[in-house]
Amino acid sequence: MPNTSQVSLGKGAWFVFPLGTMTIRAWGSGISGLERIYLDNTLVSEQKNRFNRISVHNFAIDGEPYSVTFKTQGCFTFWLECSLAKDGAPIRTLLAKQERSSCSPKRLFLSMVAGAIIGIGANYFQLPLWITISLLAVVILAQRKTRKPNEIRIEEVPCQQSLSADNH
Repeated sequence: MPNTSQVSLGKGAWFVFPLGTMTIRAWGSGISGLERIYLDNTLVSEQKNRFNRISVHNFAIDGEPYSVTFKTQGCFTFWLECSLAKDGAPIRTLLAKQERSSCSPKRLFLSMVAGAIIGIGANYFQLPLWITISLLAVVILAQRKTRKPNEIRIEEVPCQQSLSADNH
């Protein structure tokens, strides 16, 4: 199990909350919807959440009620908030979000020029539609393969600025 918070699209998101001599780890998979909460290395909560934007895991440590809450915006943006609370009072909130790489004006312009050249050439040489579409697909594929990958960051946010307070 990881000692620090980390996220990958294939392996899921780990949120690590050191708590005195103990560590609470929250893990969630965006693919399967499975969520697990560990106290040190012991599983204390597990549930599947495929369609809800908010899920809460309740458990107890030495008779004290704790909860871990996962919140997300939806399936089209990678924005996952994980909060740890003791007896309803927030302790710490971590936010994993995808930093999108911006498309530079130069790359956009070059793609438009390539598309225009393909369109004009296809018209001039009377190319079949399947060849034109194939050439445009090559331009789109080249654009996607040569861009910088999106980065996913995990940052701590003040509890009052959480997703639920901002309605992001």
